[in-house]
Amino acid sequence: MAKSKPKVAKGARVPGLRKPADKDTAVAVLISDCHFSVDKPKARSGTKEEWWDTQFSHLQEVMEKAVQLDCPLVIAG
Repeated sequence: MAKSKPKVAKGARVPGLRKPADKDTAVAVLISDCHFSVDKPKARSGTKEEWWDTQFSHLQEVMEKAVQLDCPLVIAG
């Protein structure tokens, strides 16, 4: 069975992810303190699957930025 892309709310973006002033200046995309979790936090609304989709969409956005800038993605914890 083929995996489908998770559904993400329109306009949902990772807070603070910015476009660089000059593509040639990017050396790497760095992120930390991701706190990925299998279990949905009790304070979050929605289903467990929606929680996974949200986490995936944030990671996917950062990965796409690294591909766009043609530089490594470094996840520091």
